[in-house]
Amino acid sequence: MTRGSAWVACGIFLVVLGGWGQARAQTAAPDAVDAQKSFNEARDLIQQGKWEEACPKLAASQRADPRGTTLYRLAECYEHTEKPASAWALSRAAAKAAADAGDAKRAEFASSRASRLAPTLSQLLLTVREPPAGLVVQRDGVVVPESEWNAKVPSDPGEHVITAKAPRKIAQSVKVEVPANGATVVLVLPTLVDDANIVTPSALKANAPEPMATVPEKPRPTSSGHRTLGLGLVVAGVAGATLGTVLYATSDRDSGEAPCNGTCKGGAVVLVSGAVVFVLGMAIFLASIGDDPAEAKAAALSRRVEIRF
Repeated sequence: MTRGSAWVACGIFLVVLGGWGQARAQTAAPDAVDAQKSFNEARDLIQQGKWEEACPKLAASQRADPRGTTLYRLAECYEHTEKPASAWALSRAAAKAAADAGDAKRAEFASSRASRLAPTLSQLLLTVREPPAGLVVQRDGVVVPESEWNAKVPSDPGEHVITAKAPRKIAQSVKVEVPANGATVVLVLPTLVDDANIVTPSALKANAPEPMATVPEKPRPTSSGHRTLGLGLVVAGVAGATLGTVLYATSDRDSGEAPCNGTCKGGAVVLVSGAVVFVLGMAIFLASIGDDPAEAKAAALSRRVEIRF
């Protein structure tokens, strides 16, 4: 391989390596790519004097990839769109970021802007009296830290929505108009009242239903009990019929008395009664043969009565 061809191969290798590194960087930090795109679009809009359209793009760029330079340009954008309080706060943050990065010139510019805006700022004082547990205060959807309660805080002029909410309380929202040119507005947050539609754990316990009560069912005779009863009646019937037959057969029907004396009649009654008992016992016994104890138990459980209070 000649020296020229070696340099060509080396160059190709470096180009490929550089392209791979750039592709890897873009893959590893997609937010940075989006941030740069939004920043470039905002810069073009600013050159056209479209500050209102440029501010959201600068804010999106800062959220995707926070940088001191973007912060500085966003503060400048807010100053041009009549948001002096936001411009003042971001200028102070930009001055600190530039100082930490060793950019003294940009830090001086940012500090100068903050100092120029400070005397013109309007103030909003949120007065919070006896805050309930878990109180959250929001200004235009952004949480206001407790350190800014009962204190004058720079605010952009215009209408702002103040919301107060707390657990088991009815949230309250108030609109307040903040004028320009250094005015101070004092807003006393309304007292939050209990939300009657929210059930507390104690109320749930008080209204909890009593345990389910059951009415016990009288025990029903099982199939074995039926058979025992039937057999008993059969035996009693046989015994009664036998006794009646004996009494009837041994009675003195040939005496000079009535054709059938007392013994005769008693024997006949016992005989008939025994026969009736026998027939009843057989009927009960035969009916009990088809009973299923498991089905009888299931039927008894299914008829259990439930009472709820």
